[in-house]
Amino acid sequence: MHPVWGWVLYNVALEMIRLCIATLLIALVIVAGCDRPETKSEKHSRVVEVTDLTDAKSIEDIGRELKRIDDRNSSMAIMIEINSDGGLAWETLNLAATIRSLKSPIHTHTTTGAHSGAAILVAAGTPGHRTADPNSMFSFMGIQLAEEFPDDMERKLRLVIRNRLDTIFGADASSIETALNSNRVYDPDQAVGAGIIDVVRAVQRKQN
Repeated sequence: MHPVWGWVLYNVALEMIRLCIATLLIALVIVAGCDRPETKSEKHSRVVEVTDLTDAKSIEDIGRELKRIDDRNSSMAIMIEINSDGGLAWETLNLAATIRSLKSPIHTHTTTGAHSGAAILVAAGTPGHRTADPNSMFSFMGIQLAEEFPDDMERKLRLVIRNRLDTIFGADASSIETALNSNRVYDPDQAVGAGIIDVVRAVQRKQN
């Protein structure tokens, strides 16, 4: 073989080895990044607060934020802290559907109270991970519509909402519908019995 060709083959082989090493290093970095535990700041970024359910854009922003967190890493739980008097029915139901569609385990918690649609969001968390502080309260005052409709139209709208609840909660829908139409206030223990939450406990928050 001509010496020039030997030199060419040597350099080609050397470049291929370098390319393989570089590819291996990149793969190791990617794997290490996926497997490493999340930092404190990353865990904190997986906490979403829900307080205002009266503004459609704010509700949509919460849904987008939950999807963004879920897309980034669906193996870690997302904590949704819900303390609200409720608000827009349709948008809140859409947010509940978004919560149920996420791949991440969803932990919901209320420290003071969740009322009407907000209580539905608490119930939309992953069963077994829906909690409330001992002094919190829940209330359901029926399905509140933003404006008055003729009786026949209102019945149709309520049927649509009921069907929406069936879609979101599946087999658990009946207990949610019963609570929603009960026009009563629940303490945390009663909320457990009604299937809204699973456990009564205070969430310990570590100081930074």
